[in-house]
Amino acid sequence: MKPGQIIPVAGPVSLVVGLNDGNFPRCHGILIEDRETALIDPGCGTQVITPLRDRVDLVINTHTHPDHTSGNYLFAGRELLVPIQAKESAGDFERLSRRFAQPGPLAEQWKVFARETVGLREYRPTGFYEPDQEIKIGRTRLRVVHVPGHTADHCCLFLPEHDLLISADVDFTFFGPWYGHLESDLALFRRSVGRLVDLKPKVTISSHREPLLGGFEEALEIFMGVIDKRSNLILQLLQQEQSLSELVDRAPIYRRFPYAETLMRFWEGRMIEEHLKELIAQGKARPTDRGFVAL
Repeated sequence: MKPGQIIPVAGPVSLVVGLNDGNFPRCHGILIEDRETALIDPGCGTQVITPLRDRVDLVINTHTHPDHTSGNYLFAGRELLVPIQAKESAGDFERLSRRFAQPGPLAEQWKVFARETVGLREYRPTGFYEPDQEIKIGRTRLRVVHVPGHTADHCCLFLPEHDLLISADVDFTFFGPWYGHLESDLALFRRSVGRLVDLKPKVTISSHREPLLGGFEEALEIFMGVIDKRSNLILQLLQQEQSLSELVDRAPIYRRFPYAETLMRFWEGRMIEEHLKELIAQGKARPTDRGFVAL
C-alpha cells in the first residue's frame, strides 16, 4: 500500500492509506462515498488528506487521540462529529493534555509532542454522537459501538448492510492493545471488546493495518492474547521484588523508548499498573513495602 492510495474495500467504503504505513503517529483513514462523502479519522498526514478536502462533506472521529484527529483542522467549516464522551475536551489542547498525560509538566510535554510530532491543531466539533446511535451518510448506515478502555471515548462503527466493522484502535497490530492513559482501563477494555465478537463482521477495517477480510475472531484472539503475554512477562519479572520504576526500566511492554521518552515511560508505567491490578486481583502477585512481588 502506498500513502494516499484509496483502496475500495466494500460497497461505498474505501481505505485511505496513511503515511508511515498507517503506523503511529499516523493512521489510515476511511472514506465513505454515498450521496454525501464522509472521512473517518483524518490522521493520515497532511499530504494525504489535502487532496480530499474538496470531496468531503463530513468528518467523523472514532476517538480523540491526536493520530486520528490531526487533520481535522483542514476541514474547518465542514460538519465534524466526535464521541459524546469527549464533549468537554475535543479540540482543546489544554484539556486533551490533562486527559492524555499526567497534569503538570508532563501535560506540557504532551502538548509539544502532539503539535510538533503528530501535527495536531485545535479544532471545533460541530456535533457529538452517542453509543448505539445510527449515523447516516446518504443511504449508508453506521451504528456506533462504544468500546472504552483504550480511551474513555473510543468507538467503533458497524455497517450492517455490508457486515463491515470500522474497528479503530482495536487494530490487530503485532504490538497489541494500548491502555496507557489515566483514563485507560484494561479490565474495561477486555469487556467492551467482547461486544465486537457478537457482530461477526465479514470485513474489518482498523486504523493501523490493512483491511481484514474474514477471520475476525481468530485475529481478535491473537490481538487480545498479547495482553496475557505481557502479564506473563511482568509476572516473570516479579519473581524478584520490583518497584514500579524498576519495572518501567525493564520496559516489558514497549521494550524500548525510541521517542518522547518521558511520555513513553509514563505510558509504560500506566499499562504496567493495569496489569498489576489484574495480577493482584487474580492472586498471582501482591504489593510490598517498596513495590510488588509474585506469589
